[in-house]
Amino acid sequence: MNLTPCAPLAQGIYSVRELKTPCIIGTKIATEVLKDGMTVEVDANEGIVKIIMKK
Repeated sequence: MNLTPCAPLAQGIYSVRELKTPCIIGTKIATEVLKDGMTVEVDANEGIVKIIMKK
């Protein structure tokens, strides 16, 4: 789940916790770089998103 800082984050953070999904917030450019259909690897502990395969 990608959460951009332009909206309140609280609701998204609760959703991520309930879904047990990795989340990185405050990326600044994620919505510009990541596109539908891409395969990514997320290391939420380190704050790293790696593009594995572009569609």
